[in-house]
Amino acid sequence: MKSEIVGPKMLMQAILSNRLAIFFGAGIGVEFGFKSWEALVEELYNRIEIDDTQTSDEITNAIKYRDFLTALDILKTSNQSDFESILSSENSNFNGEDISNSNEKLLFDLGAEIYLTTNIDSSLEYVKAHIGKASLPIWNYKTDAVEIRDALITRGVEENPLVIRLHGDLNNKESLIFTSTDYAQLRLKNNYVFETLLPAILTTYTILFVGYSLDDPDIKMLLENVSKVQGRNLNLIALFDDGDKEVITVHKENYFKANFGVDIIRMNKLGNENKTEQLKRYLTDLLFIKRKMDPVQNDEFVVKEAVQSFREDKSTKVYIQKLRGNKE
Repeated sequence: MKSEIVGPKMLMQAILSNRLAIFFGAGIGVEFGFKSWEALVEELYNRIEIDDTQTSDEITNAIKYRDFLTALDILKTSNQSDFESILSSENSNFNGEDISNSNEKLLFDLGAEIYLTTNIDSSLEYVKAHIGKASLPIWNYKTDAVEIRDALITRGVEENPLVIRLHGDLNNKESLIFTSTDYAQLRLKNNYVFETLLPAILTTYTILFVGYSLDDPDIKMLLENVSKVQGRNLNLIALFDDGDKEVITVHKENYFKANFGVDIIRMNKLGNENKTEQLKRYLTDLLFIKRKMDPVQNDEFVVKEAVQSFREDKSTKVYIQKLRGNKE
């Protein structure tokens, strides 16, 4: 069975015109053994000893209703030492062995100008070496505004993408944003990344969300920033596999489109693919299109013909087959 990718035209336009920013979350790290939001909360709940029945019930209810920030807040308050120790252990066995064939590397191979992540693991340090950018700085939300602005001016995002950890990293526990209290305290500060840079990115780039659920706190936090720039022409795309246990109803899809401008791409499933395999196939096809439409690497006439098909708004399936030479 042949691969088929489906996606809005603006995603392809953003990739080909270098106006893409990628926002990736916990789902990208699953293939490295890292946990999703829900799995991490449950792991913390199972390993942190809670003596008080009422507190335990509050955590259970928070998890039941997918209020992960509240659950994490209670767990951290109950035993901060164990909380931080368990978080650190999540990264302890990762050695970067599988990074060269990973979805995270595929995201960087797409050549976006900006990468934003809420992940706190060390995979980025391995990825940048595999894409030939070992010296590429990885900032976090606490980085001084002047430092980031200087990097944008002197380095240029076309050759050296801007990479920012929005939740801090495990090597600096004071930088971690994981609970409702952490988010509340951040909102009280005039943080350059969240208050200035992120809204600017939202209005000037097409944003691709990868590795998230619509219920993830990260998505909710970003959409709060989106609400601040409503009325602007926003291009937001969320990528989901069609067999996700989270049911994305037509109502929910319409709600996110109408209120936040989010287009949802549903990846088709082939055979017994898991989520990681689905995403890998999808990203591989996107990368194929990008490389085939690069006039530097390919015959100029072929590229022009493919781009013309693209501008005529034919389906992704049609022009990817055209590029591959398939007539079906």
